[in-house]
Amino acid sequence: MQGPIAAMGLSISAIVHATEDPSKVARAMTDLVGDGVAKSAGHKATGHYGNEIRVLQINVKGSARAERILSNLWAKLSPTDREDVLANLDKHTDQTGRLFLRIDKQEAYEGRVRIGQAEPLKVEITFDMRTVQRHQVTRAILGRLRGLTISS
Repeated sequence: MQGPIAAMGLSISAIVHATEDPSKVARAMTDLVGDGVAKSAGHKATGHYGNEIRVLQINVKGSARAERILSNLWAKLSPTDREDVLANLDKHTDQTGRLFLRIDKQEAYEGRVRIGQAEPLKVEITFDMRTVQRHQVTRAILGRLRGLTISS
């Protein structure tokens, strides 16, 4: 039997509207990463109605950092949010080994980590799936997250 899978990278992205303070959004994103090293990169775009928006993104590579951030993020979620993610994992994963979480941006401003759909900070965690068969991906991620739940 194979051991637990490991996170090997992650990204956090957010859309910043003209009415928002980009530094506040960037701070909420770096607080999610929790290791104080990540810097956000961004670019300007035009919204659907011609309004200016910015897209900020943080990319983290390396299994040790990604695992530390995943553990920290998972521990900060409420038990209800963790249970909801686990119960609906098929809606939070794809078959390539990515876990998608949407963190409430307003809550993140306050230092809280809550699952939210409206204007979220989008978190994408990539797992090393080289030893996992395609039909076992969701089960492998479920096992990894349950392991985090037990240890937190």
